[in-house]
Amino acid sequence: MKSNIWKKLFIIETILVVFASIVLFVYITKPDEGSVEDGSTAVESYYVDSNDLNVDVENSTETDSIESTKTDSDNVDNIQADIDVEEVKDKIIYMPGVTEEMSNPEYWIDIQEEPDKVLITKPQIEALNKKIVETSGCRMYDLESYSEDEAEFGIVVRQTDVKGSPTNSLMNGSDANFDDNQLAGAKVNDPVFIIGHSEDDSFYKVRTRDYEGWIRSEDVALCSNKEEWLKAWKFTEEDNFVVVTTDRLFTEDNRYTPDTSRMVLTMGTVLELVDKNDISYEEDGRAPFNSYMIYIPIRNADGSYGRAATQLPEHSGVSVGYQPLTERNIINTAFECLGDIYGWGSSLNSEDCSGYIQSIYRTFGIIMPRDTDQQELTPCKRVMLSGLGNGDRRAVLDEVPAGTALYMDGHTVMYLGVVDGNHYCINSSGSVRGASGGKLKTRTIMINSIDQTQMVSTGATWTDTFTSGIVLWEKAE
Repeated sequence: MKSNIWKKLFIIETILVVFASIVLFVYITKPDEGSVEDGSTAVESYYVDSNDLNVDVENSTETDSIESTKTDSDNVDNIQADIDVEEVKDKIIYMPGVTEEMSNPEYWIDIQEEPDKVLITKPQIEALNKKIVETSGCRMYDLESYSEDEAEFGIVVRQTDVKGSPTNSLMNGSDANFDDNQLAGAKVNDPVFIIGHSEDDSFYKVRTRDYEGWIRSEDVALCSNKEEWLKAWKFTEEDNFVVVTTDRLFTEDNRYTPDTSRMVLTMGTVLELVDKNDISYEEDGRAPFNSYMIYIPIRNADGSYGRAATQLPEHSGVSVGYQPLTERNIINTAFECLGDIYGWGSSLNSEDCSGYIQSIYRTFGIIMPRDTDQQELTPCKRVMLSGLGNGDRRAVLDEVPAGTALYMDGHTVMYLGVVDGNHYCINSSGSVRGASGGKLKTRTIMINSIDQTQMVSTGATWTDTFTSGIVLWEKAE
């Protein structure tokens, strides 16, 4: 009797297992809502919102805080992308009109007439940098003109933030990655001029070459005199320094040298090379084969400036000396950041729209202003777009070279070129807005067509909204 009961239970259990397996198979193989026939995932149609727009930040001479007028999309025009269906290739989502091939810099290099032509010489770059500092609207600081009697000279020892007020506390609403107190960033080995201290000495009030604000004192080393300060960052020989040409890299983990271990170096960072005659074969516990031996600035226990040698692998994304300014190098450098997170005010070891443009051109030795309003006034060739109709604007854009920085109120992009009548750019974008009105944070560096992206408030395209563009390697007319 018990045997028959167990047999019946076994049969019932088997039937239930088979039934459950069939249900599970049907559930798994059923297409998700919104999926398409080719197996790619359909995504929500969305609008580009101008939360990425980087607006001017007013300078303040107050010693306690510096007001930031960087705003989010609640206070500026929204931008709409006219999208019906997103293209999804190999699990990568692209903006409308953007194809998988366009994510390869060679795609854009191939459509340039002379991609390897050197567009500006080093003496011309030096002259341009001098003009930028002299142009009042660019809001640059001539640090070399300051004397030791005025304040202290310092060197940034790690990638850090320039704040409006001397605090590490975030000042924001609902977005943890948008700090209203964030003004800009400072890279390893950047020079600063120290004009004040916070009450607890945890922050220095500084001037960088392009901003005034507060930096954590632990991130700055104090030089004993101006001569030591200049020697730390102003290199006269083209072959005695390296420039980071990728988005970010890290020094090697090394227990022998904790001061220089696992340091982040972002695009445009400039570091001195150790002279071959001075290289120690056990400088940081290993031989320097297949590596660049570089000096990293350090802050000694008493806060004074020092430096230590360490190695960067030969395959690191660096250039010995500044890169030659060619369209190939501009495009390749810009694409090193494709897909990176949007970094408001150069936070998150990344860049916002204007910081992105600035960092790219810094690898060529051009020191641009930090924010869009100031960049647009750079004393070089300016392409005027205000007042032109759509047809005339398109005709102008057909002729501008790749690498031109285009500007609208509070936003900038790098122009790539025209394909099948559509004009494209690469830019650091803050957010997008869904068709239903909800906001989706893009927070990424991406490619898009400026002809298909529209202003929500007016319906005008980016093409019809740009006010001007600048071509850094051509003289002002």
